[in-house]
Parts: sequence; C-alpha cells; structure tokens
Amino acid sequence: MMQVFHVRNVHAALPIGLYHLINDGQQQESRNGPVLVYPTPVTTVYTSPTERVIFWPERDANPFFHLYEGLWMLQGRNDVVPLSHYVKNMENYSDNGINLYGAYGYRWRQAFGYDQLQVIVERLKKNPTDRRCVLSMWDPQQDLIQADSSKDIPCNLTVTFQLNHGSLNMVVFNRSNDIVWGAYGANAVHFSMLLEYVAGCIGCDVGTYTQISVNYHMYTKSLKQVESIASAPRAVEGCHRIGHQLNPYRGDALLIRKMDLRDPKLFLSLVSEVIFEADTGFMRSYTRVTADPFLNMVYTMLRAHHIYKNTARPENYQRALDYLATSDVPKNTDWLRAGTEWLLRRKSAWEKAMKE
Repeated sequence: MMQVFHVRNVHAALPIGLYHLINDGQQQESRNGPVLVYPTPVTTVYTSPTERVIFWPERDANPFFHLYEGLWMLQGRNDVVPLSHYVKNMENYSDNGINLYGAYGYRWRQAFGYDQLQVIVERLKKNPTDRRCVLSMWDPQQDLIQADSSKDIPCNLTVTFQLNHGSLNMVVFNRSNDIVWGAYGANAVHFSMLLEYVAGCIGCDVGTYTQISVNYHMYTKSLKQVESIASAPRAVEGCHRIGHQLNPYRGDALLIRKMDLRDPKLFLSLVSEVIFEADTGFMRSYTRVTADPFLNMVYTMLRAHHIYKNTARPENYQRALDYLATSDVPKNTDWLRAGTEWLLRRKSAWEKAMKE
C-alpha cells in the first residue's frame, strides 16, 4: 500500500518523512553508497506549496541556490557554471563541464522543439477541464540509452496540471527521490515555483502540489546530519504545532513574495535582467533592477550572496548580513530570513574555528 503524507509545506514534510524512513526504511546498496529505502512508493501532498522555504538548521538548506535554481529553470536553461557559483559540486553532474544533460527547465521549454509550458497554459486557458496537460522531462528516445553513460538522468519524469474549482493542482511523478536533497530540498522549491508560474500565467489560484516518489530514500551518509529533525513528536505533529521550527509560517510570521504574472512576457524579461546581474557579478552601478516586490527580493538575495562570495573573510559574513538588514525587503520575508540564518550559521562556525 502506498504511503501518503498530507502536509502544509516542505518544512513540515521533512521531519515526517525522516521519521518514517528511519523507522521503516530498508537498507540497500546503490551506485552512490548505502541508502534507506521506504518499502512502498510515497506520495507527499502539499496544501500550501508556496511556503517553500526550509528552515531546519540541521538541514542547512542553501536558500540562495534554491531561489536561483528555480528561476534558472523557468528560463529554460541548462548551463552548469552559474549553478556552481552557489553549489560547487553541481559541476560533478555535468558530462562535459558545460551543460546538464537532464536539466528540467531546458526540457520544459526547449529540448523537445517547443515550449511545453506555453502550450499547457494556452490549453488550460482555452479549456479549464483539460486533463491532457502533461509536461514531460523524460526523453524516451535518449534517456534509456544514456542511462548508464550520463551523470544526469532525470529523476522527475512527468508533471500533470489540472484545474479544480478555480485552483491549479500539480502532480509530479518521480522514479527515484532522495528526500533530503531532492524531494524535501530542491524539488519542493523549483516545482512549487513551476506551479505558481503556470497558475499565474493562466490567471488562477495555486492549488495543491503532489509528489509521487517511487523509490523514496535517503543516503545513510546524510543520516547523522539530519536525524535529530526526525523526533517522534515533531513527525506526528509536524504541520500543526506552534513554534518557529515546526511551523515557521504560522499566522503572519513570515511574508511570502508572490510572482507578478499579469504579463508573463514582462515577468520573464525582468527575471532575465535580475539573473543577468547575478551571472555577471552585479557590475552595473544601480542597486535595483525592478520595483517588483518579488524580483526586488530575488535581486537582494542574490546580491547578498555575491557579497558573501566575493569579500575576504571575515568581513564577507557581516557585509552580506548588513546588506540584507539594510535592504528595503521586509525582514520577515521568508527567503530573507532564511538567507540571514544561513549566513549567521557560517559566521558562527568560522568564529568558532578561529578560537580553536
């Protein structure tokens, strides 16, 4: 029987998933080392998918990378070097050091000769009851053949979009899902951004995001880092209890900046400007590309990361933190808070190392 987790958001999903996998998972070998695998497929249903930021300090998710990667995908790109600026080992997944073979965004928008997202939006606008809007990431002409020779065979295979009473629901089908780095890491960010983008282009509300994971696993080498998240009380009550760690989005504690998709072409054009600034090292003299609240937040986050990466220690930590603190982005914005906490953890670790 398939296991189904109904959760509010990814922050609540992680302790629940870890708890069940640690207690019921079966140890197996894989090409990347031993894994704990859940005995059945697992489905995760997110009722508030735009609450996409992961705050567990033990997990230490990189919010700058997650935010950048989601927009990089919406641009339909496959170049690996910009991603490696945020996470160096992304280069290890490239077969040629230039591109990622299985890049999702490239497959959404370019790889099959047309923009699948544009067609899906047009179909659902024309016929809200359409049940044939399937987004493909698996290429049957290439991927089975390349399965043993490429480092980057897609794990997520297809996505379906269906409207239900004015809200867009999305289901993602995944063949093999690492819950720490994939399902409850990067996947929860870039697929929820995909859902928000498509819903915004149609002009409807965001509904549920469901992820079906056939091989639901975690590498045992990750266990030490995250097992403290999986305590039983947290796992049972993960999306209900009040508290910063268990429900950081409680009430109005955190502000979510939404994409403005009233004009999708303008939105993508502004995304390109912001990402160009990040990719070229913020060489232009002005400090804001756009007044759009969402993209201004993105710009602020990516520029803070640039300061962190391109300033000598120990000044890099404080200068990046000061930039975030003095920006006009509200301090309770979810991404800003996550970026601040991520930088503070690194500053604290560096200061501790200097004392030893």
